Amino acid sequence: MDKLTLIYDGACRVCRFGMEIVRAFDLGHALEFCPFGNPISEARLSLVPEDDRYESFHAATADEIFSGTDAARVTLEALPLGRIATLFGLHNAYPLMVRSRGLLGRFVPDVAAIVTCGRKPDARGNGKAVLVAANGHGA
Repeated sequence: MDKLTLIYDGACRVCRFGMEIVRAFDLGHALEFCPFGNPISEARLSLVPEDDRYESFHAATADEIFSGTDAARVTLEALPLGRIATLFGLHNAYPLMVRSRGLLGRFVPDVAAIVTCGRKPDARGNGKAVLVAANGHGA
């Protein structure tokens, strides 16, 4: 099964923290994380109208790209117990979080941007990832 690629603002403190929380719940490693500006995310964002590309985070499958609240719903559904969270409408909190990110940014820890797109597990099995070139081999 292809991973769901989350495309987000790696320069936004709240966005980075949010992706770190999502990654903590991604026990099945069903997600990839790709900040704006990464060549992989930019290629996927070409499917989004230009005015909407950097207005919210996106969740991309092999065939579709979801934005904003729809991306939050698809992301939750990819996580363990996420379908239950969507039944309770947890994804509908996304617009409130976006409107409040300036305030929220004062209270969340500053974490580094997560980049797992374009990487594959290290062959030594040590939990590290190596960069994958366009030809599928290590760069």
